[in-house]
Amino acid sequence: LYPMAMVTINASPETKVDPDVYDGPTYVAPTGQHFRKEPDGIMREMVDELLTERETKKARRDEHEPGSPEYARFDRQQAAVKVIMNSLYGVSGWERFRLYDKENAAAVTATGREVIQFTERAASEIGYEVVYGDTDSVMLELGGDVSKEEALSASFEIEDHINGRYDAFAREELQADEHRFEIEFEKLYRRFFQAGKKKRYAGHIVWKEGKDVDDIDITGFEYKRSDIAPITKEVQQRVIEMIVRGEPLADVNEYVHGVIEGFQAGEVSLDDIAIPGGIGKRLDEYDTDTAHVRGAKYANLLLGTNFQRGSKPKRLYLAKVHPAFFREVETEKQGIENDPLYLEFKKDPDVICFEYADQVPDAFEVDYEKMLEKTLRGPIARVLEALDISWEEVRDGQEQTGLESFM
Repeated sequence: LYPMAMVTINASPETKVDPDVYDGPTYVAPTGQHFRKEPDGIMREMVDELLTERETKKARRDEHEPGSPEYARFDRQQAAVKVIMNSLYGVSGWERFRLYDKENAAAVTATGREVIQFTERAASEIGYEVVYGDTDSVMLELGGDVSKEEALSASFEIEDHINGRYDAFAREELQADEHRFEIEFEKLYRRFFQAGKKKRYAGHIVWKEGKDVDDIDITGFEYKRSDIAPITKEVQQRVIEMIVRGEPLADVNEYVHGVIEGFQAGEVSLDDIAIPGGIGKRLDEYDTDTAHVRGAKYANLLLGTNFQRGSKPKRLYLAKVHPAFFREVETEKQGIENDPLYLEFKKDPDVICFEYADQVPDAFEVDYEKMLEKTLRGPIARVLEALDISWEEVRDGQEQTGLESFM
């Protein structure tokens, strides 16, 4: 979208003009910034070439059957051109980029925002409501009683209508007789689910870019992050998939309740519930020790680990450490009772890090309630709350009747 805006209004540092001084024809961005129409700016030249290249790759792709090696090859190529094109827009808004210009970047961003808003209005003209909008896309609700064939037909009609309306937008809003704005129908969702803020959604895709599929599209949720526990990834992904595939809400409730019960009973492996985290500096360089840093220091002192900068230990919160452990350590390590770090841990043994689960002594009692709060409550509760279900309801095993509120 933003590269299309750059081309349409000829936005480039050297094409920016003051209309009180420049008397030639100009494009006008929503910010009020004017850009001369001729000659082409360096940004337009580069993006126009990339847009043309992408269109060529897409045309070559569409000469082949979806799923064929040739289709896949040209699809990868057009996607690569898209990344390069978007990167050019992105770097143009970076202050250290040689072609950076504050007013230019603001004009392009504002133009893109206006295009999306106009797209929503154009869709509403023919009776369709936008249920989700992003920086370069919109999602429309077609209705739950529409067949897949009807949905595909309607979607292509919407695509044609919106693309036809861009001519008026460009002419009336930007003073552009020609433009590169184009919207493309890419995906059809059977169900779509949004939890909380923007860019956190999931859906069951049944058609994508010309072919039937059966995929789950999940965006913005924690389960893809590398700094969360494996159990967080597993449970959040499973819950989201159950929702978007339309499984009964009672089954979702039962599944999560079972996980919680097992967690509280300690019927989970330490590797599954421990929270990974990186050590970015030498342990003695931290001004304030986080729980992860303290846990790494304690582990180096007591478990024989060698965590240092670049390590990625796993963190466990502890309920207590049995006194026998301290007696054993003080017997084996003469003088350790005078070590401030040891005394700190002995006074409040609240956290420990490890690399392998068998490094954690049996004398260390895991605080399963705290681990439940740290690993599952937040990520799972925000999904459940979008269905008007509280964490407490699921934890306590209260029954749900259906997915009516979600549907």
